[in-house]
This record gives sequence, C-alpha cells and structure tokens, in this order.
Amino acid sequence: MIRPQIPLERAQPAIMYLTASGRCLDLMNLSAADIHWPDLVAALVRIPRFNGATGFVSYSLAQHCCHAYDFASAKMKPLALLNDFWKAYLGELSRPAVSYLGHMSGSAKLFRDTFQLARDELSAPIFEAAGIQPPADQKAFNKEQAELAWLGGKLLATEMRDLVPAGAIERQDFIVRTGPFPKVLKAWGPDKARTELEARLSAIGVASVTRG
Repeated sequence: MIRPQIPLERAQPAIMYLTASGRCLDLMNLSAADIHWPDLVAALVRIPRFNGATGFVSYSLAQHCCHAYDFASAKMKPLALLNDFWKAYLGELSRPAVSYLGHMSGSAKLFRDTFQLARDELSAPIFEAAGIQPPADQKAFNKEQAELAWLGGKLLATEMRDLVPAGAIERQDFIVRTGPFPKVLKAWGPDKARTELEARLSAIGVASVTRG
C-alpha cells in the first residue's frame, strides 16, 4: 500500500457505490468525510477471505484484520488493522484473480499497477478518517512497508496452515518457507467477528462505531 497519494491524471467519471446503510459514495472522489465505519465493518464481516475457499468454515476479512492487529507490533497496530479495509469497497480479489485479470487485460503490469493505485486511492481516506498521518519521509515509509509485508506474509502462512485445505505442493512450500505464527487460528462467527473488529477500532481511537 503506497500511502502517499498519486494524482490521477485523467477524467474522473462518477462511480457510485451503495453501502449497507444506504449511503451512496463516489469512489472516484472518496474523502475522509465519506468514511462511515459501521458500513466498513458490515462489509468486512460479510466478505470471505480467500473468496470463501477455506474448507468447511467461514473466515471473514473482519477476522483477518483483527489477527493482523493482534500479531503486529504496538506501533504498527493501527496500520495493520486498517491495511485491508479498502476491500470493503472492492471485495477480496485473490492473487490468482489479479494474475488472471492481468493476463486477460493484455498488459499484466499495467493492470497490476492500476489495481495497486486503486487500492491506495481508496486506502488514503480511510487512514485519514482514522487520524493516521503519512510517514514523514521515504525512509520511514519504506520501513513501514517492510513491516507490513513481513506481517502479511506470516499471517498468510498461518491462515493457509489452519484454514485452507491441504493440496498444492506450492502451498506447503510457502508455509514452510515463510514460517507461520505459532498461534492456531479458528474461524469466528459473524457476531464475534463484528464485536472483535469494533473493539480493535475503538482501541486505535475510532470510537464512533455504532450500527446503522
């Protein structure tokens, strides 16, 4: 996630998105004022991680965000918690899906760069609404990204070990190579996922989490 915003040098048509509470947002002009935390929580509780390919359990993006917070260092917890909140607007697009769409688009690099730009543009107002400031300089930014990448890899290996059906050799190789966290993950139900996510949002200073 490249937190410093990249200007979009093109015409910006309105792309409207309807939230769970009935708010209609223009994703091309999303601002911190548009961030309604209950809508993000509602979406993340209902969107499955790995597009639902988690065996016979339901594992939500909300729970994934909670684990990212729990495994992060104290300083990184706010960033870790919110790092995937943009998916409340775009959904969980798996790595194979991104690779497939990139291939079908005719320019995998252009598609990947566009996808990353969209992610960053949607993330920026979420961080701003939470009161999280961009890093002071490039060195701080690079360090922040390195920590998030390490955390993301370790958490992915843990999720694959505990929640994704065994199968491909590549999966086992990744788990061994990356090294999962010792804690064993068990899927929560939607009510627990909502409660736990709201509690962690409150812990980072987002106190206006109410339903509706």
